[in-house]
Amino acid sequence: REPLSRFVSAYKNKFSDPHKNLWRMKVCKQIVAYNEKLGKQHHGKQFDISVMEFAGCVARVGDGPVKRLRLNIHWRPLNVQCQPCHVDYDYYSKIETMEEDARFLLKRFHAPQWLHFPWFNPTANVTLSHMGERWQFLSTLPDAVLKKLVDVYRVDYRMFGYRLSDNVTKCD
Repeated sequence: REPLSRFVSAYKNKFSDPHKNLWRMKVCKQIVAYNEKLGKQHHGKQFDISVMEFAGCVARVGDGPVKRLRLNIHWRPLNVQCQPCHVDYDYYSKIETMEEDARFLLKRFHAPQWLHFPWFNPTANVTLSHMGERWQFLSTLPDAVLKKLVDVYRVDYRMFGYRLSDNVTKCD
């Protein structure tokens, strides 16, 4: 999935969904504590964090390849999570092309005709991956924070062949 869309989706899903209260309480507490340690004041409710607090924390914690391992799996860069330099993958797929990739692999391995990849995309009806909406969400961040976020995910952009949008490259 396109890295900054994945970041936006993680924020929306993990911090806006009322059904994720226990998870949110734990992670918000960690993010607020981390920000306060750096002298950043938290102005929200106890278990709510702003987009700015979340982005700032990911940008700071993700400053360097070893530190990126500390990021939560939902917003950790995939190059750190999957370690492509240490694992010799034969194939990889992106969420945007997963159906097509699955058909290719099933055919490549001579799978029976009745076998299909069970496609389920829980965010299919969510338009976060739409560039305009993603940019609208990200445009609330200061350029310096957005630049640091791009740096955190830069290898993922190159590794999976994603292009940074013009809106984002102006901060680069």
